[in-house]
Amino acid sequence: MRTAKFSAISILCVYIVLISGCADELSSLRVQNSTTDKTWVFADPVLAYWDDKDAGDSDWDSPSNWNPDVLPTSNDSITIDIPQSHCYVNSGVTANCNDISLGQWKADTNDCYLDVNGGTVLVGGDAKIGVFQVTGAGGGVGQLVLSSGNFNVAGDMHVGFDGKGTLQMTGGAVNIDGMLYTPGGGPLLGGSSYAGQCYINLEGGTINAGGLNRSSDWTNPGICDINITGGTLIIDGDESHTVSWYVESQWMKYATDKSIKWDYDVTNAGKTTVTAAVGSYWTDGDGGNSNWDDADNWDGGVPNSADFTAIRITDKAVIAAGMSAACDDLIIADVNEGTCELEMTGGSLAVTDDLTIGRFGLSVGLLDLDDGDVNVGGDMYISNSAGGDMYISKGGSATIDMDGGTLDVTGTLHAPAGWYGFSTIDLTAGTFTVGGLDWNPKGTIDVNIGGGTWIITGDVTSTINTFISK
Repeated sequence: MRTAKFSAISILCVYIVLISGCADELSSLRVQNSTTDKTWVFADPVLAYWDDKDAGDSDWDSPSNWNPDVLPTSNDSITIDIPQSHCYVNSGVTANCNDISLGQWKADTNDCYLDVNGGTVLVGGDAKIGVFQVTGAGGGVGQLVLSSGNFNVAGDMHVGFDGKGTLQMTGGAVNIDGMLYTPGGGPLLGGSSYAGQCYINLEGGTINAGGLNRSSDWTNPGICDINITGGTLIIDGDESHTVSWYVESQWMKYATDKSIKWDYDVTNAGKTTVTAAVGSYWTDGDGGNSNWDDADNWDGGVPNSADFTAIRITDKAVIAAGMSAACDDLIIADVNEGTCELEMTGGSLAVTDDLTIGRFGLSVGLLDLDDGDVNVGGDMYISNSAGGDMYISKGGSATIDMDGGTLDVTGTLHAPAGWYGFSTIDLTAGTFTVGGLDWNPKGTIDVNIGGGTWIITGDVTSTINTFISK
């Protein structure tokens, strides 16, 4: 291994060579910002380059598609960097390499593809998709496509290291022992103003990762767009806070107008499991009414006790006398900025698991209970709070306005559940029963009791005294 320190002029020379198209001569260089004084580490791995020169196919397991004309081994660091070229790993094939760079630095806006169709790719080190950004119009552009099979990475995986990287999955599994970076590296070569672009479309299959993170360069954090419409993302440990951060920032979503759900140590022991929140979404599609029990008002149909349910548009859903409403989880106000409201003038609502009001950021949620019965129970964990609970304002603004009826929460009331959330409880009539009380002192709570009864299980005298003193 050779180590050298380079001046700004030397770094400029590297860029000139890259832009001039003489990339092959430099492909043997691994550039890392290993210290703050810009020490660049140059390694001498065994290299293999995809050249796609076999006239009969574009298969990984054809030696003539590689330069040199031998199949890569677990000792080889490989580069796939031909725009619009596809490298196929088909069923029955096991592809080996040490490190892989997919979309290295060609100044082109077209992707370099690696398609896994039933085979297995074993990466002994790191995998980078979209490595260098050479110009504003192009650079390293790579796309990993999995329909079936496995892509196993013993190190870290960077989707959009400094260029543009895409992971497109309809099946199969990506298994990462290390960290999944989205995007991956931040600016390289000691002064690049570019940042990575990460696009992950999880339509099926499973991503297993040892961790999840973004580049730490917040002056230019790049682009992160993770769209989960099917399949599962599984992360080692409790990464609920990280996932919550991604969802609130809208870096991770289900389509453009639906939610993500996640749990820790429930679906998979010791892991955080993330999926699309498939269920019923309030649309108020019937122009004649805003009734909960009208199927025209829902995308996904009238919810039942097994359905994730969300009211996340600026609108009001109504449960009236004679209606028996049910759902699994219920969110009133998610990542939206307008007011989302559930009004009860009678009837009943049974929430199997959590009721969340004002989930994120600028969202504003309102539960207006004039009459009727709401029962919240269950045992699910969401974000960094316990399940079976009613979460009021995880970061947004939330109000419970009770003029009658009953609100019975089996678990704990978190009000607010997140930092800087704002919660209001206006109780003028009715009975509000909770299994416990927890509040985040970094948030704000305003309790106004003009009538009715608030019943809390356990001794929460000190918490109530704190509320009164504030």
